Amino acid sequence: LAEYVVGMLDDRGWILDSNAQIAEAVGATEGEVAAVIAKLQTCEPPGIGARDLRECLLLQLRARGLEGSVAWRVLDEQWDNLTKRKHAEIARELKVPLERIQEATDQIATLRPHPGRLVTADDIRYIYPDLIVEKIGDAYEVYLNDRSIPRLRVSRAYEGVLLGMGSGDPKAREYVQGKLNSARWLIQAIEKRRRTMIRVMEAIQDEQRDFFEHGVSHLKPMTLQDIGSRVGIHESTVARVTKGKYVQTPRGVFPMKFFFSSRLHTQWGEDASAKAVKERIRELVDGEEKNSPLSDDRIAKILQGEGIQIARRTVAKYREQMKIDKAQFRKRHPKRGEAGE
Repeated sequence: LAEYVVGMLDDRGWILDSNAQIAEAVGATEGEVAAVIAKLQTCEPPGIGARDLRECLLLQLRARGLEGSVAWRVLDEQWDNLTKRKHAEIARELKVPLERIQEATDQIATLRPHPGRLVTADDIRYIYPDLIVEKIGDAYEVYLNDRSIPRLRVSRAYEGVLLGMGSGDPKAREYVQGKLNSARWLIQAIEKRRRTMIRVMEAIQDEQRDFFEHGVSHLKPMTLQDIGSRVGIHESTVARVTKGKYVQTPRGVFPMKFFFSSRLHTQWGEDASAKAVKERIRELVDGEEKNSPLSDDRIAKILQGEGIQIARRTVAKYREQMKIDKAQFRKRHPKRGEAGE
């Protein structure tokens, strides 16, 4: 029965079948199933064998010896309010100071919703950059990361076969000649693509020099057409060359698509990159007063004061894309004795 129950665990470490379903499948009683699951729930990692997220988190608190704590009561008695982040309502219902509820939710946030994934052997996806940008002196050099890959070439043996035919069978000669021409065309196409990738990355590096020197906040707005015009190719070719490609830079590994960003107008006439604006929004949120977080409207006004023409709804969109909570959910209540500090 225990082997069957363990086999029912999903990749999160949860059991979704009811006791009745398991009992019927193995010919056991529901009481026996419940006893086995209760035993399983004492195993590592804590939270294994839960039926849902709430039970999973409660099991982890129990493993920490926190059964009956404020965090336990929040999960056990105020689950709906917790999922809606109604901290003030929870404090009223449990008759506990608001700062204690905040401490409890911080404690709950340290728990793992999917403990089964701690022991699941997921395939690791490695990124091998296609291009490398290195700073040598004051200049940046771009080269392909294919030094260990041998270059294609046409075998001289087949060229010898063609020469040895002389004035022999013209169909055979035409066949071999066609294959040689196809091979040469393929090699030329690959070499042309290599050169195009380097030219495109050189143009990106030249256009985004400030990023390479100072970071994301200095990323400029740039489109596929901008690079296509610099290199002398169509923007669709730029899109194909950069699709799924990564570049290793002194500031980390980035997809080539990262360097392309939409424009936001500024008061001083020079457009700003949407990615740079997002980085500025993150900086503002990181530096805000935690007991009085910045609203989207306030962030928009700060950016407008810095010369960036941006609407509140655009700030909200960027904030959501960066997975930053609304101001009401970022608010932290000071502990007693800290209010005047």
